[in-house]
Amino acid sequence: MTPGSLGINLLGSQFFPGFTISNAGSGNFNELRIGPANNFANAGVFQNHYQAATNYNWTVGRHALSFGFNWDYGQLNVLNRENQVATFNFSNFKNFLTGTLGGRNGGLLLNGETNRYFRANQAGLFVQDNFKVKSNLTVTAGLRWDWDGPLWEKNGLLTNFYAKNYSYDLGSDTINNIGLVVAGNNKQFCATKSSF
Repeated sequence: MTPGSLGINLLGSQFFPGFTISNAGSGNFNELRIGPANNFANAGVFQNHYQAATNYNWTVGRHALSFGFNWDYGQLNVLNRENQVATFNFSNFKNFLTGTLGGRNGGLLLNGETNRYFRANQAGLFVQDNFKVKSNLTVTAGLRWDWDGPLWEKNGLLTNFYAKNYSYDLGSDTINNIGLVVAGNNKQFCATKSSF
């Protein structure tokens, strides 16, 4: 069953809409919602995690040497389909029954967020020596290096605020550059301009 099979035209969307009646009765808490009405309706979060690690131990005389490395790759996939889900807002119960959109709190809302595919890498190396100086004294020394790679989005759908790019003209009361920098792997914006 789809919205179209029930005579609901939602510009081709296959997801049933949500209905909100702002003034459904009397009192302070009189809003009524039916169906999807929050940011995570028809959405999902999926996470994949890959890890590789190894340790090597080697004993030479009074030295007990250890070497190792680790690598982690994390994926966080946020699938949003809110832009395919409509929300009908009715200002009161009478407008809901007659199908009248409009009024102060009425209307049809089709909006949402895009999918995000976050990625991150981490790596580490270590070396350690347990040196037996005497039968009752062992000295342990080692080095460790860790790298936490930056969080990035597979399609370049990340931005950041760069204060040096922000530009405001007081004389004309105009913002010339809002200071947003788009990720370098964004195909749409980086082909033309990397900041706004």
